[in-house]
Amino acid sequence: MYRKRELAAVAALLLALTSTACAGGGDNASSEAATQSTSAEPTAATPEELAEIRKAFDSYRNALQNGDGKTAAGWISKSTVEHYDELAALAATGGPEEIGERGPTDRMTVALLRHDLAPEEIGSLNGTALFTYAVEQDVIDDSTIASAELDEVTISGDRAVATVKGDNAEQKAQLTFIRESDSWRLDLMSMMEVSDKVIAELAKQRGVDEDELVLQLASAAAGTTVEKAIFERP
Repeated sequence: MYRKRELAAVAALLLALTSTACAGGGDNASSEAATQSTSAEPTAATPEELAEIRKAFDSYRNALQNGDGKTAAGWISKSTVEHYDELAALAATGGPEEIGERGPTDRMTVALLRHDLAPEEIGSLNGTALFTYAVEQDVIDDSTIASAELDEVTISGDRAVATVKGDNAEQKAQLTFIRESDSWRLDLMSMMEVSDKVIAELAKQRGVDEDELVLQLASAAAGTTVEKAIFERP
């Protein structure tokens, strides 16, 4: 099981670099899909839209604070759930070739899952169940958004981008929301892209390759050494 204090240390390490990396936003597939159906220029959210987006953000954050994985999973986008579907399958059966094709954030997630669960246990999880498990085990917690507040929100079709302010007024990031079934949900794919960039930059700063840093971060989160053999096919 992952200890929350160890994961908080990892999150803090990433967050120190994330605030600047987030400024450019994300160009992930789900964002493209959300904007392909409209040519509208981004506009400021209406009061009604802002209220709905704040509700989604607050509900997600409250669920994380309460360790309520099922509720938190209900506030993430379809593309995020599908991504966790892929991660569950990859962690259950993947070998170093398939895992090596993924970004460093995914590789770290696979390492942590395999450290904690047997392949057959991982294989029994779908995307929603995996995300729920991650919240309930404090792999995903509120440490990075507990004090965050939404600031400016712009909308383009079914995609919204919100500027998020933390305790430090100078520190700002962005969150993406996707409108699905007439409600707004957080699209965590853009955050994963930022995390990948942060890990890559941190590896350069430390003069190590990404895999070495991924294993260092996974070890810090697991509270014990995670070896490269974790990526061998089960």
